[in-house]
Amino acid sequence: PEDPLGEAIKFLVPLQLLASNCLDTHLFSFEIYYRKKKPLLMLQSLKRAVKVDPTDPRVHSCVVRLQKFVETSQDLASPVKQVLGQETQSIFTTKTAKERNEQFIQKHRESQDHRVQGAKMQVLLDPSNTESAVQLVTKVDGPKVSLQTSSEVFDLLKEGDFGPNGQKALEAYRKSCH
Repeated sequence: PEDPLGEAIKFLVPLQLLASNCLDTHLFSFEIYYRKKKPLLMLQSLKRAVKVDPTDPRVHSCVVRLQKFVETSQDLASPVKQVLGQETQSIFTTKTAKERNEQFIQKHRESQDHRVQGAKMQVLLDPSNTESAVQLVTKVDGPKVSLQTSSEVFDLLKEGDFGPNGQKALEAYRKSCH
């Protein structure tokens, strides 16, 4: 299709109505609107996701991405800025996106899922900090480590999401998982 995101929205609207209690519905909608650069719709999706499960690490990822988008966007219309400013105060509080992410990583050091999302946001916020992010995602000890997340980490490293540092750590990570 010429407009795959537009096509995705056609499926999204009924999904939002029929599966409004499903977190993935709101995460998918956030992702679509993030890619289309629609901050008010991102905010709507984020607020709905927070209502369903505010502790899910993927929700943290959405908060950080929206906050970075708002902090770095120069061309937002004045009414959009005003609505975002009012509606995000309770979500963003007074922390920067970077501070929020660092606090999140510290709070959830034992959870692999949380570390992965925190590391991904670390790279988004500071692409030069891939070494620290790689250390976070390649840690495989602790009580909350899963095969599914370990496999996801392997794919992220392999695909270069954590830059050359991630690709260098790939073989060592593979061995530590066995």
